[in-house]
Amino acid sequence: MLKIPENRYVCGWLVCVEGINKGMSYPIHQGKNFIGGGDGMDIQILGDNKVDQYRHAIVAFDDKTLKTMLLPGESRGLVYLNDMAVYTPTILEDYAQIDVGDSKLKFVPFCGDKHQWGTSE
Repeated sequence: MLKIPENRYVCGWLVCVEGINKGMSYPIHQGKNFIGGGDGMDIQILGDNKVDQYRHAIVAFDDKTLKTMLLPGESRGLVYLNDMAVYTPTILEDYAQIDVGDSKLKFVPFCGDKHQWGTSE
């Protein structure tokens, strides 16, 4: 029987609400999810030339605290959370807006107080 590796379970989504990819959704998994335009990025934003190719930003889900965080990436580009530049790890609240390049993304949680992936699921 085929089994999805535990660290690949969906913990939430980013949904593009403005920009070239409007309407697209990007799953968030446990651990670090790298955002960029290039191949190999967990959240690949194609067509937005202002999104750096490699690690523009990071969204991380911590399965111990059940919190999702936004972190600045390793690129020169900035990432914004609710119109404020992010320089340190910051907790994402439900439906928070993330601006990366010309794209605006909303955070939609799945795991947290109401749901967690247990070892028996």
